Amino acid sequence: MENTNLACRLYGRFGAIAVALQPLIALAVRLYLFRVFFVSGLLKLRDCGSPRISSRANIMCRCCRRLSPP
Repeated sequence: MENTNLACRLYGRFGAIAVALQPLIALAVRLYLFRVFFVSGLLKLRDCGSPRISSRANIMCRCCRRLSPP
């Protein structure tokens, strides 16, 4: 009976902590997703004016700006 009571108390505390931290975790996830999409948009804007080679044989590598093999 003592172990059951202890388990119930621990479960109750864990539930209370989880409920208390839920807004902070939700905010952290939203800020992370904002950062991912914002950086993606900036990258798209930066690459918009860069010259690209459209031939299939010569594909411009975005990360190092060299011609990469097909």
